[in-house]
Amino acid sequence: KHGLLKLSDQDTYFNQPTLNKFIESGKANWSKVRKTLQSLLSVDNLTLQENEALRQEVLVKQDSVTLHLPIQVPGYTDFYSSKEHATNVGCMFRDPKNALLPNWSELPVGYNGRASSVVVSGTHVVRPSGQIKLPNEERPVF
Repeated sequence: KHGLLKLSDQDTYFNQPTLNKFIESGKANWSKVRKTLQSLLSVDNLTLQENEALRQEVLVKQDSVTLHLPIQVPGYTDFYSSKEHATNVGCMFRDPKNALLPNWSELPVGYNGRASSVVVSGTHVVRPSGQIKLPNEERPVF
């Protein structure tokens, strides 16, 4: 709105509902924005210090902000990169003595993650209790 973070005459990165286009624009733009923000907030920069109206408009108290997810996440790949995590998961599907496949350290397992579970910090998430099969039951219960 005030052009403080404008990267070019063409950019509309910060008029979007998410930061995806800005992220796609690359490291050069990320660096420019970071340097600009550092400069604007520097004790040596008078842009905000000498313009109270601008300062009141662009600096917002943290406790009055509602966080939103900054990017749209279409999906992600997660990896069993921790030996402990891979062992725990392996125990669910195999004999615990053979929880890790022999080539695990050479070929870590990746899987498609559920992007619907990517939410803003503090969002209440109902977690499943798991499922068990009771000894006398034909089907598992949740």
